[in-house]
Amino acid sequence: MHKEINLNIMGNEIEQMTIDGPSLRIQLKGQAVRRFPLRTLGHICITGDPANGADTLLALMGKRKLITLFSANGVLKGQLYNPKKRESLLLNLLEESAHDPALAQARAEWFENSRLQAFAMVGITKGCDIMAIRSLRKQLGRTLSELDLKREHKTVTKWLRGITEICITKILAKRGIPLHGHQCNRIRRQLGRIAEPVYLHAALHWLVANPAVETTPKNMTVVMGNFQRTLYPTLARCLYQLQVRLEQAICTPTTMQKRKHR
Repeated sequence: MHKEINLNIMGNEIEQMTIDGPSLRIQLKGQAVRRFPLRTLGHICITGDPANGADTLLALMGKRKLITLFSANGVLKGQLYNPKKRESLLLNLLEESAHDPALAQARAEWFENSRLQAFAMVGITKGCDIMAIRSLRKQLGRTLSELDLKREHKTVTKWLRGITEICITKILAKRGIPLHGHQCNRIRRQLGRIAEPVYLHAALHWLVANPAVETTPKNMTVVMGNFQRTLYPTLARCLYQLQVRLEQAICTPTTMQKRKHR
């Protein structure tokens, strides 16, 4: 089993990027040529407009590689992806939850419980997600004001929110869920809200741990990669738990169904 490689590249440093047989060939300014086997290539993140290689990015998308484009200041501009079309049990369950009360309730309970679990990961334990987010924002506001880091935290949060979107896209694609449509948009929003306390806390942690480091996408390349590797399995497990909850709900007789069989 090969290890998946994720690339984070500054667009203005690309001198050459081509597909050379079974490999992606890249040369950055002032660096030697490097080759990455296509079979091990997972995700490619480009920050800033690519100086060269735009056609290669489209060709990689055709080979079902996920391409994410950030602006030079770290704002998520878009994603290129060509997922495999396949039947998705989870998508069917999500569509059923739109008009089945039992599935809708199971989905609502999953969402609240998942949010509370995410808050617990950053040390916030409250009885409901509304109280939890208020508590987290209050703590963040106090700490950021004391350290005069509000502007920097907003910037880093914006970048980590973009990384969160990358994770969500990869997870949904792996589950066979289209990247557009009502159910996709809704589950994307829910997963984004579940991840909110995680990326808010991660942004603060990086700023406190690196007070002398300038807040730029290039300086944060490593931390953004580490954040993606940490967040991906968390959200993937979260989506798996949703499918289990919906499968249980669809197999459990409702109160009305029990009355009909008496």
